[in-house]
Amino acid sequence: MKIHRSLLVAVEQSAGENVLRDICLSLLNTGVPADSILDEFEELRATHTLDGEYEDTLLDVMDALCGWCSPNHALVPTVA
Repeated sequence: MKIHRSLLVAVEQSAGENVLRDICLSLLNTGVPADSILDEFEELRATHTLDGEYEDTLLDVMDALCGWCSPNHALVPTVA
């Protein structure tokens, strides 16, 4: 799987949640489906050694991508 360079660099630099969210929003705005971005996060988790706290940051962003969060934290609109 090809991972978007901006996401790869951000994870390699342990970028914070807001940076990761901004990258996700940018990718979504260019037409990349949320499911594809989630797959990229899963690939990054599988191929990079992450400390527990940073992995939690990635998981929080992934939750925001799939809507498993409060509506005001979601990166994509959720259907009620």
